[in-house]
Amino acid sequence: MKGKKLCFVIPSFGIGGIEINFQKLANHFNWSGYDVHIMHHAELDNGSFKSNFHEEIELDKLPKRKFLGTIFGYIKYFNEKRPAFVIVGMYIVAMQLIIARFVSNHKPKIIINGSAHLSSIIKYDESIKTRILLKISSKIFLSKADSLVCQSNGIKEDLLKNFSISSEKLITIYNGVLTKNHN
Repeated sequence: MKGKKLCFVIPSFGIGGIEINFQKLANHFNWSGYDVHIMHHAELDNGSFKSNFHEEIELDKLPKRKFLGTIFGYIKYFNEKRPAFVIVGMYIVAMQLIIARFVSNHKPKIIINGSAHLSSIIKYDESIKTRILLKISSKIFLSKADSLVCQSNGIKEDLLKNFSISSEKLITIYNGVLTKNHN
């Protein structure tokens, strides 16, 4: 019997920093006794990324939809799969998950793995409309997450200073390096 249900959200399967880190964490938590699920929307490679997950990990593919449709997909997922924890690495996806949790009957803990400097993302977006929308929505929704794991103190300071997130919700954990004996 596996332990608590833990869901990692990887919007698309392909090779990237978040994807690789989450794949290694998912395998580790599976090995540690958690019931691990991976929620994703698309596969951008030839299917080889999927082969990196332990066979006990459930890969849950949700249809790729526009913003609101994705939120409704998350609501359905929460109510049916009932994860205890949801870990996400992208701020916009995190906001969709937080909105879904608010409406859902099931209320999983949402942990954001902040791997990017959010103020910079907003500042350098090409669209003024997107910059304004991101800044406002980030201040409203990100503080509703249960925890934010920052990969540097600079990211932590940015979230504290610019997005009114409580310091009790922020923790800095640098990306780990796993040797081949600890994959």
